[in-house]
Amino acid sequence: MKEYYFDADGVQQWQNDLYASSLQAQQAEYNFIAANFPYWIIMRFGLSDDQIDYLNRLDDCFIIDVQWKILFAIDHHLPIRLEKETDAETTIKVAESEDSIKVTEVKNRATQTAEQPADDDEESSGEVSSCSYSTEGEVVIRIYYRKV
Repeated sequence: MKEYYFDADGVQQWQNDLYASSLQAQQAEYNFIAANFPYWIIMRFGLSDDQIDYLNRLDDCFIIDVQWKILFAIDHHLPIRLEKETDAETTIKVAESEDSIKVTEVKNRATQTAEQPADDDEESSGEVSSCSYSTEGEVVIRIYYRKV
């Protein structure tokens, strides 16, 4: 299993590799994320011991929320972007403090359109004749730290 750096470039490289892989490999990655998101992060990205400890202390509801946002992005081939504060001084303070904050957001727009036959069409069966669906946007994962 390939391991990536836990930074913006590492997440981008993981996503590039994922979307360039076979559908079977994409489905396997999706299933791995869905089965155990924290374990997937630990196995997929090079986390420090402090980061693993922090991950293990996160609220289950928060983990599930992030997990489903990432799965949604994979389903729709949306970009996933990691914005992570990297200031070394702040990182040292975070390791000694519970004051770190992790925030995620999903910026997306999904549109669905369907064209149905006209009501006056006698041969109309009422079925949708054509349908299109598109999703635009990105999943942004922001990690920043409150300075203590």
